[in-house]
Amino acid sequence: MIELGDKTEVLAIWYVPLGTAGDFLACIQREPEDPAGRWKLRYRFRWYAERRKAFDSDDVKNWWVGHSDDPPDTIIAKLDFIAGLSAKKYGTEVDRIIVRGNTGKAMELLASRPWSHIRREPIS
Repeated sequence: MIELGDKTEVLAIWYVPLGTAGDFLACIQREPEDPAGRWKLRYRFRWYAERRKAFDSDDVKNWWVGHSDDPPDTIIAKLDFIAGLSAKKYGTEVDRIIVRGNTGKAMELLASRPWSHIRREPIS
C-alpha cells in the first residue's frame, strides 16, 4: 500500500493496467524524517484474483521499495521508461500524475482517476 503522511512530499504517481490480468502502481515520495532527504520509490504489481475488489481481496500484490538521490526530473524519466515498458507489453497506456506537492494535492489528483481507490485512515 502507498502510505502518505501529513508531511509527505509527493513527486509523481504512475498507474498502468496490465491487460485484464492486473496493474502496476508506483509513487515517488519523500518523508521529512528521512535525514538524507532521499526520494522513496514504492511500487507494486497486482495480479487479480477471480473477484476484483479494491480492498481485502485475494489479489496477489508484490511490493518493492527503493531510494534515489537523483534529481526529480531524472527520477520521473526513469519511471516513465519502466511504466512505458509495462504498457507496451500489455498494449495499454500509462497514466502518470505529476503531483510536486503534499499529500492533500496528491489525494485530490488521485480522486479524479477512475482506477484509484482511496481509503483514508488516521495516522497513529
